Amino acid sequence: MGDDSNRDTAVQDRELRFNFRCMGSNPTAFRDIYNEQFTERKRSIEAYLESTNAATTGEKRTMIRGTYPIRINEHDGFFEAYTAALNDAFVELAVENPDLVRILSEAFEDSIEAYR
Repeated sequence: MGDDSNRDTAVQDRELRFNFRCMGSNPTAFRDIYNEQFTERKRSIEAYLESTNAATTGEKRTMIRGTYPIRINEHDGFFEAYTAALNDAFVELAVENPDLVRILSEAFEDSIEAYR
């Protein structure tokens, strides 16, 4: 089992699955509050996701999932192709989508306030 077998396993479908999760290491009470805050904003969040490769999932732990192609043939190796896909996800969901970042930040800040 060499390096190639690990790469093949990692990219069977040649897609990076970018998951936005509900902070699993936080107390359950905080996660529940955050889920409520997220749900209250869900329509707005979905509107900000419309032009992206991501969508809400309806799941409690993985709330947003995006898929981005890992284009191995366009890069010098697996790592470069993987980080390019990760860059695509970051640019699309954070850099070019400040309203999404703002609404998710507000949900988090409101959750902290409610938890206290």
